Amino acid sequence: MRIEQVQIGPQRIRYGVRAGDSSRVPLLVLNGLGANIELARPFIDALNAPPIIIFDVPGVGGSPTPRSPYRPAGIARIAEGLLDHVGISGVDVLGVSWGGAIAQQFALRNPVRCRKLVLAATSPGALMVPGRPSVLFRMATPRRYVDPAHARRVAGHIYGGDFRRDRALVARTLRHVPERVIALKDAQIRAGAIVDRHIDSSAPTTRTVNGLVDPVLRVRTNQTQLLRLANISADIWYRLRVDGARLSVLAEDANPVGRVWTADELLLPPGKRYDVLARWPSAGTFSLRTLRFSSGPAGDTYPDRRLATVRVAGAPFAEESWPRAMGPMPHLQRKHVSRVRRLTFSEDAATGRFFINGRQFDASRVDEVAQLGTTEEWIVRNVTGEEHPFHIHTNDFQVLSINGKPYEARGLQDTVPLPVHGEVRLRMRFADFLGPSVYHCHILAHEDGGMMGVLDVTRSGRRPSARTLRGLRAMRMAMTMPASHHH
Repeated sequence: MRIEQVQIGPQRIRYGVRAGDSSRVPLLVLNGLGANIELARPFIDALNAPPIIIFDVPGVGGSPTPRSPYRPAGIARIAEGLLDHVGISGVDVLGVSWGGAIAQQFALRNPVRCRKLVLAATSPGALMVPGRPSVLFRMATPRRYVDPAHARRVAGHIYGGDFRRDRALVARTLRHVPERVIALKDAQIRAGAIVDRHIDSSAPTTRTVNGLVDPVLRVRTNQTQLLRLANISADIWYRLRVDGARLSVLAEDANPVGRVWTADELLLPPGKRYDVLARWPSAGTFSLRTLRFSSGPAGDTYPDRRLATVRVAGAPFAEESWPRAMGPMPHLQRKHVSRVRRLTFSEDAATGRFFINGRQFDASRVDEVAQLGTTEEWIVRNVTGEEHPFHIHTNDFQVLSINGKPYEARGLQDTVPLPVHGEVRLRMRFADFLGPSVYHCHILAHEDGGMMGVLDVTRSGRRPSARTLRGLRAMRMAMTMPASHHH
């Protein structure tokens, strides 16, 4: 599903469009009270035929709260403007719960545009069979959509059936901890333009979160938040700290951890990702910051900088337990090692060239060949005066030791900093995929300067496959071929 935002009249609206069979009439989904796009995703995924349009009404999900209260006719007008924006003339309309009233208002205003009207868990017009007052009282608030503990308590009353008897069903169905992507990136700006050539990584830079400078994140007091942290910068490091909250790490480099761990700060070199849980037990204004960090005497030093402002307010959520594990531990230290490889990262600062085992990257050369189904141990040394984030594609690894000191790995990862004049010992298992991939320094200026190699996984593990060599030769020809011009 494509998620975007659009300005419709005075209101900014977050909406989603799911592509489908172009011969089918698109379906406009109008959600229930307080429900965002994500809550309808399982239902949308199950409808695999028609194109689908859905949006967060003002004050819900990613659509900002309006300055004044709105009426059903106003939401119907937003739906009309959204359809105009995406270029859809006629739709079938599905209204769920409170969205049923909006759907009927839309159909009344658009008798030609609305082909079919489908109402679910709602009432047709003003007449209805009233529910139990105790259930209606619990439905009168959208709290069940934003407070997981409250949702579990009231699920049996509102939804009935198996929800009254099966607590596991409630837990599986009501998984809706608020989720936020925190994409960290910087830009050097000179003469009003972003510098994209000959970048000095130690020069002053503008740090952004999701493309914004010092955005404001608004959260409820003590509400659990899932933060997906990613350093998508080309060169810069982040020593991340969230004031007022501790972080519980659920995943590292997209790998669920075998043991959840807590941290006051996290180091994110370029390419690093963490999924963490956070909550602020007290109301107030806090900062998401990157602390002062040096990547070594030959590297760069970055100052302390605020990245975003976190404003915590509202009645506190009830305390809830967090998971202690997200999956099994890899335990690669127990696996038989079929081969030990040694890689050395070096550089020539005077010429700006970077090397692995004394060689620069060659797109037509395979540097290492591994056998499918085996486990290898790699000893990766850094002989330079700055840290390098070692990164490998496809086959993630378990870190065993750093500078000879045993490392307590909580799971697999694909990026690890190489200490200045130090080494990292790691193991990886080539269990699933044949073919070529690459390993490199994730500082892109270093990678582009030659600090990258090609790994080919084959059935024999003795020599590169003919298919890989043909593909690399074709890629090199495409990279070096002069651009053709058509007249």
